[in-house]
Amino acid sequence: MYQRISKGEDRPEVAASLNNFAFCLDALGRSVEALTNYEATLAMYQRISKGKDHPDVAASLNNVAASLNALGRSDEAMSRHREAFAMLQRLMKAEPASQSLKIMLAKTQQAIGDWQVKTINGEGAMEKYREGLQIVESVLAADRSNAQAQKLSLSFRVRLGLDEAEVIVLEVAPDSQAQRIGLQKGDVVVGYAGRRITSGVQLAM
Repeated sequence: MYQRISKGEDRPEVAASLNNFAFCLDALGRSVEALTNYEATLAMYQRISKGKDHPDVAASLNNVAASLNALGRSDEAMSRHREAFAMLQRLMKAEPASQSLKIMLAKTQQAIGDWQVKTINGEGAMEKYREGLQIVESVLAADRSNAQAQKLSLSFRVRLGLDEAEVIVLEVAPDSQAQRIGLQKGDVVVGYAGRRITSGVQLAM
């Protein structure tokens, strides 16, 4: 309907609807179709912003990256995450007090750190996690009730080994390593191969 109302013109509400549609496809496991729609969302936001930095473009870059990563295209995903990271840093210089930009930047740092964990760049990952934690702590210093910052803070602290958390198996993919070692939905994982497990990311290594 938005597309008919807009008569084919690029509009933020059309881009937002495309993004929501992509999210639904993702939830249904239709990752290839989801990526197509995330990429269409990104392209529209880029046209709307006329090539300038914008939070919607940065968010779309991260959505495309997450979709690429789900399809096993991790190097392409990281290229998009790094692009989003650079854009968010530039946006932060213009709006240093923006809490929403800080949250987006921290999420991007977490995604890059998780990729570095998978590529055996542990120190690089720890640095990203420390930087991300510092950002979310600045958000919480201004607003202790910020739910996103609270969740991110715990996530970073667990990754840095400052807090502990249980990893609960929500799904076991067919022919995966998890299936081969006998994991089942609902299992709680505390360690594997002699290592303490604090994040599902570690199980993907």
